[in-house]
Amino acid sequence: ASTYAGLLNDQSYGVIRAASSALGQTKSPIAYDALVKLFDQQSWHDTVKASALAGLAALGDKRALDFALKYSDKSNFTSLRASAIRAVGLLGKDDARSFALLSDSLESAFHRGDLSLIVAGSEALTNLGDPRAIELFDRLAKEPDANPNYVGVLVGYQDRLRKATAGETKPANP
Repeated sequence: ASTYAGLLNDQSYGVIRAASSALGQTKSPIAYDALVKLFDQQSWHDTVKASALAGLAALGDKRALDFALKYSDKSNFTSLRASAIRAVGLLGKDDARSFALLSDSLESAFHRGDLSLIVAGSEALTNLGDPRAIELFDRLAKEPDANPNYVGVLVGYQDRLRKATAGETKPANP
């Protein structure tokens, strides 16, 4: 964990991203504070903040949910929002705000044609495990002007969620 924490100061965004995820996966007591410090760093399109959220999601510390909710806002770069949305799906299972935020984000992304956020929102809703998302996936997939590529994404995640809620747990790419 201390090696990964040291790599959070690297100049390469790729190294920081990999170190953030690895540090979170260690579940080390030093991980939370080290990852939270990344929110103070400036980077192109908030790449470092997105890495921090990915690491915090891997860590599974519920304290990180407030960061995920904050950075899921539309005023943020798409890559940061996608990372935040994924984190909400992993960290927000017991928080009433999560489903509403994720379903609104997915629906908005679907209507704007933002594939990155469609995938992030679908993955997050599947990880959240709320069966109400099955109905949302179905409703969006049946819209008359729906892009077939986007519908394919929704149907795939809908199938995963159906299996998970039926007891055949297969998490979406965490």
